Amino acid sequence: MEIGGRGSFPRNTLGTATINIVLDHLSDFEIVSTPENPNRTVSWCSAPLPPDKQAPYDDRITIYVIEASDAEDLFAQRSHAIGLIALQQDEPFSPDAPPFPADLLRQLVIVRSKTPISKTKLLGAVISTVYSCLFSIREWAANLAGIVSREGTIQELIDESEQLFDNFIDVNDSTYSLIARTKNIEPADPLSTELVRLGCHNLDAIKAAESIGAFGEWRDQSDINVFGPDETVPFKYITCVLKDRNSYAGHIVMVCNNHDATPGMMDMFRILSNSCQQIVSSAFFNESPTALFLRKLIDNARLTQAYFDEQSSLLGLDTTGWFGLGMIDYRGANTPSSHRGSHPCCRRPSLTTRSFPTRIRFLC
Repeated sequence: MEIGGRGSFPRNTLGTATINIVLDHLSDFEIVSTPENPNRTVSWCSAPLPPDKQAPYDDRITIYVIEASDAEDLFAQRSHAIGLIALQQDEPFSPDAPPFPADLLRQLVIVRSKTPISKTKLLGAVISTVYSCLFSIREWAANLAGIVSREGTIQELIDESEQLFDNFIDVNDSTYSLIARTKNIEPADPLSTELVRLGCHNLDAIKAAESIGAFGEWRDQSDINVFGPDETVPFKYITCVLKDRNSYAGHIVMVCNNHDATPGMMDMFRILSNSCQQIVSSAFFNESPTALFLRKLIDNARLTQAYFDEQSSLLGLDTTGWFGLGMIDYRGANTPSSHRGSHPCCRRPSLTTRSFPTRIRFLC
């Protein structure tokens, strides 16, 4: 019997699930054995077909749910297939002495029920779980591709992925300024909390991260990486560098505060990171977001000399020139004179004001 149909489950060429992702979805079962290459992508779930019937799908991307006794026949007919064997709780099986040639284990996923269940219900539960996983990943990856194709934003990619990951995710530019983040999942670690509060990583946070080798290594990454947990971040966190024309343009970070950094989680993160990279490469960083974030910080933050110097250094601004700022006084003439024009930004001779600015916006 074939599970699924060509019309109801179209092939996903945009970002299929890996075996690692399928194994994550099978977490209600005990994992007895995994294949040699769990990074293989799969798109279909099917029961084995009789030898005289042609498989409607590519065997290389199909998981066949089989009995242990059928393993040898399956791979004799379909050498590139992946087999999934579901064992009952008390069903005997030893990976050291399988009832088929031992080399077939490299192409098999073997799971065992954690509770008593009939064979028929067990197979139905496994097939339903795998099918649901493949469909949800296909739909999610297709939605990401749609956002990229219409030149959407990185925030849209994060919004689309938030429920699937259920972890805090943020994206930063090359100056450590916040570009996008999960909206409904608050950060649970000090580093990310400070990032959201300020709109960027401040100098203290950067120094703390560099002390554990984080930011420096992020810039040199060629693939995704996992850091922590440590005293600075009490969770594992997954990172991936974003590049614009081979230059460092930022990074995407996921703090594993709700779900661990499993191989399946890392494979899903790679799909999201690839979509972010496509936006970065195409259009997003053609206009640097630095000025927008500096304006936000000046609007909302305490305008002390130390804070201004810190943000100027953090954002890589040239502090030897003049900044053209317009200042609007909402408080009238009763402002103490000690507050008038005390900030270094206010020292441009052509700008005059009778009070310390309560609102500031860029004119240039």
